[in-house]
Amino acid sequence: MKMINQNVLIFELANINYASRARKEAFSLAKAGYEVTFIGTSNKEKKKTIIKENDVKLVAFPINYSTKILNILIFNFNLFIFLLKNKYDIYHLHNTNSVFIAIFLKIFTRKKLIFDAHELNYHKRHNPEKLRNKLITLIDVFKEKLLIIFSDIIIQANDKRAELFSEYYNCKKPEVLENNEPIIEIDKNKSIRKTINIPKDQKILIFTGNITYGINQSVNKVIEALPQIKKEIHFYLLGNVSEYTKAKLISITEENKVNNRVHFLDSIPFNDVVHFISGADIAIIPIYATSLNSEFSALNKVSQSLMAGLPLVTSNYENLYSLIHNKDYYIGETFDIENPNSIAEAIDNLLSKDIKNAKKNARNIALKNINWEIEEKKLLNIYSNL
Repeated sequence: MKMINQNVLIFELANINYASRARKEAFSLAKAGYEVTFIGTSNKEKKKTIIKENDVKLVAFPINYSTKILNILIFNFNLFIFLLKNKYDIYHLHNTNSVFIAIFLKIFTRKKLIFDAHELNYHKRHNPEKLRNKLITLIDVFKEKLLIIFSDIIIQANDKRAELFSEYYNCKKPEVLENNEPIIEIDKNKSIRKTINIPKDQKILIFTGNITYGINQSVNKVIEALPQIKKEIHFYLLGNVSEYTKAKLISITEENKVNNRVHFLDSIPFNDVVHFISGADIAIIPIYATSLNSEFSALNKVSQSLMAGLPLVTSNYENLYSLIHNKDYYIGETFDIENPNSIAEAIDNLLSKDIKNAKKNARNIALKNINWEIEEKKLLNIYSNL
């Protein structure tokens, strides 16, 4: 492998095993010959851990504290101590939790700084009129304005978010890197039907990701739609869920008499998600947007579902609608998230179509247009032009 004589530090206040976007970038850069260190967090270890994976040094600082603010402070303190002993040519910041360290590095080292913005922080929070949310948004905007001044490159997670970011801050449009799945061969032995005893006549409607109630991902509306959908359709929820949210959702299943058709599954390693969900029949993405950030979400679950060869039923927001309703292929339906009747109708419409062909189309789109290999080329081009 040709070595590029540049050391890169990627850092993010996120679990080092689940920060999929940062991990993909780190592994792609290492494969291209950069010396890469990725610093993140762990909530299982009690002390700093350092391991090597795919030629990337993974450094995890433990955070097990009760408040987000304390976790941010402890992470940044540990990061600062680490940086006193280690120097890099390129600093790649994800999100804004370590903004002041990033700016310090830019000023005192004169090295290149990349800001990888995952969110539209200026229009992100539910109930933006609340004083607390106003204050947090003001702080977020202040941090991003600083990063616009000091960063050499800014990256956003999809094209629409990049446009909105540029319009709001009156700055150059950020580069775009989408958090898409790498091309893989599906291992059916890891699929949901192989790992869980599911009757052959049961059709699987699957949701992946953090399981929420009411906002962002309104799985409660999907549950409310189930009584109107054929009984062979079962709803599987794969991901993390709080005990409070789970109790609320179970209560809704009882109210709608669909207890035996809703199933909660523990989260699995992200490398296994595509294999696992490939055994499902339909993927559902029930976004309930309360902000521009959620309306134009950069959803890894879209790429995961397409790579798994799953047709989609999604909320009818602009970015999802344009993907689904394309004259060149059929991969699914859209619905009004506030209307359970609309959700049921979308699922019924999909079931009435040629599902096998929709699955084939989904997989082909992933292989040709929506995959990490395409994004990797963009990433390497960004770095080569620094």
